[in-house]
Amino acid sequence: MKVLVAYDGSLNSKDALKYGMDKAGESGGELTALHVFNSAMFIDYGAGPRAEEKARKESEHLVEEMKRLAEKIDWKMKVKAVMEEGYPEDEIVKYAGLHNCELIVSPARYGKIAKKAPCPVVLVPSHEQKKDAVLLPGYAAMR
Repeated sequence: MKVLVAYDGSLNSKDALKYGMDKAGESGGELTALHVFNSAMFIDYGAGPRAEEKARKESEHLVEEMKRLAEKIDWKMKVKAVMEEGYPEDEIVKYAGLHNCELIVSPARYGKIAKKAPCPVVLVPSHEQKKDAVLLPGYAAMR
């Protein structure tokens, strides 16, 4: 199974990464952890010239973090960490389609992808949401 995990460095995305590793590992499949650098957020806010550079370095750090987290799990699967640039929801859906992913695992904050995704989506609720999580038709949530 080809699993795509949306990763933004939050605790919620770390839970998503662990869940995605479990799903890919069960089938001896492939896992791609995707971080999307949202450069558009620097256009409207008049951020200083170094703000975007610092944010890019943080994104690169997140990609390295994804790799380290994936290496801690001893599953027999192919794992890669990727960074794209654009709007996270759009890039997650686009990447899944281009790479024939069979499952997307994502923090709940990117829930809009479930309507556009080319494959099933598991939305991992935040720690606060877990106790109140509700399954809606067409959506899956991890408890």
